Amino acid sequence: MTSGSAYAGWIHGAFVDRWSCETDTEVTDLIAGCKNKFVLGRRTLLRHPKTAFRQYFRSKNDSEIISHYLVHRAIDDAYISIDRRQSSTFHISSYSDLQKEYKESEYTHRLPIINRFDVLRQWLGVCDKQHSCMQERRQVVPKRVIFVGTDHSDQLQLQESANITQPFDYITLSHCWGKPTDEEMEQFRTTPRNYQKRLEGFSYHSLPKVFQDAITVTRELNKQYLWIDALCIIQGDQKDWEEEGARMDKVFASAYCTIASSSASGWNDGFLNRTQDFCQSDVINSDQKIVDDFRKLVDEGQLHKRAWVLQERALSRRTIYFTAQQTYWECGRGVRCENFTTLRCPITRLYLLDSRFPERLVLAGYKSAALFLQELITDYSRRDLTFPKKDKVVAFSGIAERIKEALATEVRYGVFRCFLPRLLLWKRAGMENDRISYDDDRVPSWSWMLYNGKIDFLTQSDLQVPRNQSLSFDNSERGINIEVRQLEDCYTRERDGEHIIFTKTKKVEVTTEVEVTEEVEVGILHFDMGSAAEVESGNCVVIAMSQDDDKDDPNKEYYILAVQRTSGEEEYERLGVGRVRACYVSKGSTSGKLL
Repeated sequence: MTSGSAYAGWIHGAFVDRWSCETDTEVTDLIAGCKNKFVLGRRTLLRHPKTAFRQYFRSKNDSEIISHYLVHRAIDDAYISIDRRQSSTFHISSYSDLQKEYKESEYTHRLPIINRFDVLRQWLGVCDKQHSCMQERRQVVPKRVIFVGTDHSDQLQLQESANITQPFDYITLSHCWGKPTDEEMEQFRTTPRNYQKRLEGFSYHSLPKVFQDAITVTRELNKQYLWIDALCIIQGDQKDWEEEGARMDKVFASAYCTIASSSASGWNDGFLNRTQDFCQSDVINSDQKIVDDFRKLVDEGQLHKRAWVLQERALSRRTIYFTAQQTYWECGRGVRCENFTTLRCPITRLYLLDSRFPERLVLAGYKSAALFLQELITDYSRRDLTFPKKDKVVAFSGIAERIKEALATEVRYGVFRCFLPRLLLWKRAGMENDRISYDDDRVPSWSWMLYNGKIDFLTQSDLQVPRNQSLSFDNSERGINIEVRQLEDCYTRERDGEHIIFTKTKKVEVTTEVEVTEEVEVGILHFDMGSAAEVESGNCVVIAMSQDDDKDDPNKEYYILAVQRTSGEEEYERLGVGRVRACYVSKGSTSGKLL
């Protein structure tokens, strides 16, 4: 894996299909350890023993980060190591294969404790100067921000951005609300009742711990303005929520950086309360453990189970994750760990890393872009929403709008016109969650947004679209033009929780020469709700096929939607999705609308 932009694969075709780990090019890599010490070094040292090491840290009496400790060794198995018993001292060690132990040299040097905020400021400085993450930032500011100042004053103030005369940077907080009590909701949130008082000023100590920690980080990063949804959107004011909720994607996309409180499960949990200094961190023994830790602490953490956080993470230019074990930095160049390694993201997960991923889709090619969007939708569907009826559509709208603009396409209820066949082939991963009862019944049956819970896609393989297919959005905003065919000479029966499509064929037994009827499996259906017994007819819509329609292959398969007629004339609703051998689908069809 080469260093450089995490999205280089979009341009050069070197697509990565999994997370990978490498040495951070700006700081030192924590790579191995033994009983009483852990080892700092570069893995390339074993192959290039004269490679220079560089350690970024801050002296207690110095205001700047320095990088003057370059260590050159000509020993094939040399390491820089730090003694756990004297964590402020480093020395050169070599590893003896014969004795299976580290031999310490006479060279030692004292190191100060590494302050995490020094590392964060270093990361920000490098990104500001050397990366392009901020160059295309849209200059959109939220309606309100919190003025925190740069000192440790107790006084805060909610300010309306229109009254701030100078251009300013602000930081956003991505956090879990948890389960606050009614009393806490009234005390901590900005409401119509306390709005004027918040504009006049309020106390740092009147806020929950997670907000206090976000203010501390903002000040440490030398920024004066912070955006927190619970404080900057007037809670209980429907009009204000609709206006600010609709532009939340732009709020995160325009922020200087985002703070992610990954270790806090609610408002009362702080995220700066880690008891260990960096030099006492656990030893990292392998690249895979580094990747697994990031996946566990960030990707699978409590914060990232929230559907809203997908949009916040995907559209933020830079994000700092505060976890229980270490701090991570994420920008378009990769994920940097506090243990001085860099993670590179797989191509289908770049929406989590590069906020300009919609523009990269144009360069990715049709198949890669389609797989990318399938992964994005699957990820979103598995996340939690406290109010799915209210938020299922709107929490995805910011990302959808950015993709729509980049691809110059149309999007309806989470389905993009340019990938319409593929994105209609979704299936529910489980039946534990029911259909969402939207107040206005606006979400059509063909949209995955109609259901709670995770969805998957029927296939990620190459598909062919029939030449005579008329599949397209209609003018009603809810309908899709379809051609309805019939399943012929087959039937559906449940088996082991799946709905299998069978046909019956006759054959002559060799031994008895008696003609018998044999049941043959020719396809499968995945119903959105209910079972095959509820299907009144064999209506289906051919969405795609496994090979060219001109090829006369008895094993050719159609990917279909199972549909049934509604009360309206020529109107249908989706029942499920599946695949079946093409010879069991009628040639003729009738036009209709899928609603």
